[in-house]
Amino acid sequence: MSEYVAFLDCLIDSEEDVTPLCEASIVRHQSHLFSHPQVAAFVNQLGKAAVCDAAGGYLRDVFVRVNNHFDKHYDDPWHVLIADVTQSHFKRYFSSPWKLTSVCAAVILLLLTVTQTIFTIMDYFKKD
Repeated sequence: MSEYVAFLDCLIDSEEDVTPLCEASIVRHQSHLFSHPQVAAFVNQLGKAAVCDAAGGYLRDVFVRVNNHFDKHYDDPWHVLIADVTQSHFKRYFSSPWKLTSVCAAVILLLLTVTQTIFTIMDYFKKD
């Protein structure tokens, strides 16, 4: 049991880690009793006392597969760049849906302006 708790503690650091585990039915809790931040805090508190033998425990293969998956994923520089941009810039600059909507509208207007300019130039040279 201690090894399982230690494994969960490795997986869960914050409420963002709890959400996909709940969606996959790996972690189940009564949502009216515990929120995701409370579940994360509970698992982290339990994990402090858990002792894990990663070298010879029954979850050894799972530890190895998870570590290999993350190593393979983070060896790709594109994955690291995309994760960095989404974590730092996207959350900072698009914290509300209205900011994202206004940027999309501005891009669409810019594209329409460029299109109008191209057609105006084409019409000018077509008359000659």
